[in-house]
Amino acid sequence: MGFQLPDDAGTVSTSKTKTDVGLDVENAERSLFERISSAPKVIKDAITGEGQDIEFPDLPETSTMGVEEGPDFWEGLLPNLKMMSARDDFAKTEIMEKSFKDDPRWGGAFVDKFGLPMIMWNKKPYYVNKPGATATDLTTALGEIVKFIPATKFANLGKTIWEVLRRGAFGYSATEGGSKVLENQLAPKVATAKTKSGEVTPKSIRDDIALSTGIGVGADLLLPPAARLTRKAISGVKSTVPPAVKSLFPRMTPEIMNTSRFPLTQGQRTSAPYDTKASGSAQTQASDAITAEDILRNSKLEGGGGETIKAFDDRQLQEIRLEAKALRDEFGSGNVGSLDSDLVPYESATGVQNIVTGEADKLKSTSSSGYEAVKEAVDQPILTAKGMNETVNRMLSTIDELQLSTRELADFPQLSREIKYLKKLQKMSANPRFKGSPFKLISGYQKTINRLMRDAATDTEKMAFGQMKSVVDDTVFNGIEQGFITGNKEIIDTLFESKEAYKKYIGLTGKAKNKDNNASNNILKMITNPDYDPSSFVNALFGHAKFNPSKEMTKILKNYKANLPQEKYDEVVDLIKDGVLEKAFAGNGKSDVTRLNIVNNYNEVFMKNKNLINELFSPSEISKIKSFRDDVMPTLWADPSLKLNAPGTAYTLLSAGRMAGIFNYMAKVPVVGTVVGAEVISKGLKRSQETGDALSAIKQYISRSNKPLLSVTGQTIVREPVVEEEVDASLSPALQSLIKTTDPSLLNQIN
Repeated sequence: MGFQLPDDAGTVSTSKTKTDVGLDVENAERSLFERISSAPKVIKDAITGEGQDIEFPDLPETSTMGVEEGPDFWEGLLPNLKMMSARDDFAKTEIMEKSFKDDPRWGGAFVDKFGLPMIMWNKKPYYVNKPGATATDLTTALGEIVKFIPATKFANLGKTIWEVLRRGAFGYSATEGGSKVLENQLAPKVATAKTKSGEVTPKSIRDDIALSTGIGVGADLLLPPAARLTRKAISGVKSTVPPAVKSLFPRMTPEIMNTSRFPLTQGQRTSAPYDTKASGSAQTQASDAITAEDILRNSKLEGGGGETIKAFDDRQLQEIRLEAKALRDEFGSGNVGSLDSDLVPYESATGVQNIVTGEADKLKSTSSSGYEAVKEAVDQPILTAKGMNETVNRMLSTIDELQLSTRELADFPQLSREIKYLKKLQKMSANPRFKGSPFKLISGYQKTINRLMRDAATDTEKMAFGQMKSVVDDTVFNGIEQGFITGNKEIIDTLFESKEAYKKYIGLTGKAKNKDNNASNNILKMITNPDYDPSSFVNALFGHAKFNPSKEMTKILKNYKANLPQEKYDEVVDLIKDGVLEKAFAGNGKSDVTRLNIVNNYNEVFMKNKNLINELFSPSEISKIKSFRDDVMPTLWADPSLKLNAPGTAYTLLSAGRMAGIFNYMAKVPVVGTVVGAEVISKGLKRSQETGDALSAIKQYISRSNKPLLSVTGQTIVREPVVEEEVDASLSPALQSLIKTTDPSLLNQIN
């Protein structure tokens, strides 16, 4: 009797038992398939940045740095090439840190709370690479294209499809492996952190190389960079950054972003400063905290927090104005005092006129008395025969250059007479027996030519005499140096001093003949003309409504430097600095020193007029002024010109709503804040919740300040007992908004 077999006996199964290794392979294949199949949506998210977390979305990316903000072309060339070779944003950050760590503009590398790397450059925060398709991603893509070009060419040498595939598999895998080695060398700290965290293992490297090779070979072989971008997207947009990598750089905080010597509200301290050059309105840049403070600041509710925060704004502006005055007094003349802003440029121009005119008069007197002494000297200086001959020949050459015909000369009797006289002198000075002539002869002829030029009846004659005068002037002014004028040393020294004084005199007064300096000479003439009031040339020095000085101001300063005693030149520079700084801080002077003027006018004054500014200010002075401007930047949100709801409708509705009891929930919220060691804010919310909000906004400053900011009314509200009644926050949207914009440390005390 046989044994009964099971029902499935004799059935041969074609399936195999799945081992652990087999399951891993199957899961890996499924994972690869899922990553590839999900590529379209992930690529879309990568391009738009949708669903990706970022702590400070309003901050710019490093790729948006302008020429004035970032490193120049040569400074950034090598670091940019290195960053193009690195795919990982943390690797790019490490490359920047290594490249610029000794640069005074470098402020460090950081991460936001979601692990996105950031840097501080020139006291301004930037993301290394923001979510979405950005210029940084494009630069990385270009780097990938360059790296994969050799592999592409190598693959395309194959004669058959199978040979192309084999070559591609080798070329792409070698390029991928080499790329990882290069990136690890450029950013060793990041590479080490990834290895320690377990993110990078031999298996993950093999997988990445296999994935890159598979996509590169299987996709369009002619466009492996496109495949590389696809691979990047497939690998996942929202990859988690290992703690070991994030901890390489400290956490970015609002206190790091917005440091200032001036007191800041909570909103100003925790929000990106207003960017005057960004497109869009102020509303689009304002954070929730800034918006909440703006509503408080402009609310119409009687006894509300508006007065408290306005008092804070006033003190903040007062400190800014005091600092502006201190800088002006330090760098300028120190004589402006409490003069109204719109009068400062006029006062500066008056001071410049007085100094320059006084020095010009002294020089003219020195020159005149010296020349008289030389002419009356018994032992006259001698203009040598060679000097006389060369001077006459040059004067006749200038007339020849005019190419006047004999018929034309007949119409110019005075010019014809001088030509005959010069030809007589030419023949006489060429005679070997001629020993030269007294200096007073050439000096007297200089005056004759001056009169002829001034009284010439036609433009042609005026031009001819003007060119002849230039030659005579050169001999008189430079004859000693040229060896044309000789004689008694004491007399020659007197003549030299007189000549130098006269050169400086005509330089200061704009009378020196140089067609390239006609525009600057016209301004110099106005400044030293006693018949001109400073109002006639103040705009040439500083501009009218805004700082827009004449383009000739740099020439004028160089003229003053060459022709004024050093101490007088320093006084002139300090006076001009008074006007420049007033224009920089107060604009046209009608609004006095304001936050917006300081920030906006910095570029207008110091960046667009660099040649002039470098003549006036030292590098250390410019650095101090820029630091002052940077400290004012975070306070811009309090400038009245940035009122977020200009018509005031929102503020009126808010106030009316509070009065009507629409926001009664707010009366039950226990807002707690430390204020100068006083009690916490509480029940006053029933009649002025805004006061509590305002105190919270300025809480950090008040806690560290010994100066009273609160009125008697404000202090009364602060001292009232805390409301202990609890209320469900979900019942009121207004409460949700309040909680959202309240300082986190304050909420912790409440909870």
